[in-house]
Amino acid sequence: MAHSAKILAEKKLTIGDKVMKFDYFCHGKKPKDGYTLIIGLHGGGGCPASVNDSQYSNHLHLYDTKLPK
Repeated sequence: MAHSAKILAEKKLTIGDKVMKFDYFCHGKKPKDGYTLIIGLHGGGGCPASVNDSQYSNHLHLYDTKLPK
């Protein structure tokens, strides 16, 4: 498996000893010109992992109501 395909399949990017989780979604029928890319960043640093993970899960769906169906 190519390196980038592995990153997409695992939904995490590892650089050195740092790991950044990510996710991606496609909403609605694919437009002829392709999907619009929306990037939402969540910092989370310095808090307990349970708090960070909860906020990360919440952040994944902040834009759902704004996206085309």
